[in-house]
Amino acid sequence: MPNSFSYRDPDTGEWAHNLSANIDDDVCNTYIDPIWDKLLAKGLSHIRVLEVGFGRGYNCAEIIKRCAEHKSLTVDLVGLEPHPDILEPWPEQPATMIAPWWDEMNSHYCGEQWGLEIRQLTAQHPQAFAGEQYHAFIVDLFSMSRHPEHWEPPFIANMSASAAKGALLSSYACTRRFRDMLSDCGWHPEVYRREGWRDTLTAVFDG
Repeated sequence: MPNSFSYRDPDTGEWAHNLSANIDDDVCNTYIDPIWDKLLAKGLSHIRVLEVGFGRGYNCAEIIKRCAEHKSLTVDLVGLEPHPDILEPWPEQPATMIAPWWDEMNSHYCGEQWGLEIRQLTAQHPQAFAGEQYHAFIVDLFSMSRHPEHWEPPFIANMSASAAKGALLSSYACTRRFRDMLSDCGWHPEVYRREGWRDTLTAVFDG
């Protein structure tokens, strides 16, 4: 599998993606599928999603594509990406991907049914989770073991304070420590297990 779709942290060399999987499969199976039907089941006409660790925007692009299948649905997306420099050089944009931010990374983009704000802020920044309450979160940071500073307080507390009741969360990170951090802030995390795919994490916010 070519690594051009991914990128590495310049200090630790850690890859940002699961290199053993196709990027489309990783996006859908790890981050979007575990929460998408539950998000639609809320019956909302307008949803707000925040991704912690936007990267090149693969996960948000998948949400935009799915939103187009539901003409009565609109979505506001916020992506936190404090280090856009490590995304370079950008590979060729996938042909089926709606991503006007590709190789550009301005702060605001919009389409007929969606809007996206890219904030060059860490998850610890006091303005990272600003705005109206969010209905879903995607956490796609570098690993807690090699980048503990990315997971430090007040990340979870601030994210939780911005969550709507019943908000959903998905992440590749299933560690006990992460689950405990979520539980301490009012989330109910659950390890999502499927045959033929790595474990992923889902959580529901009860406040």
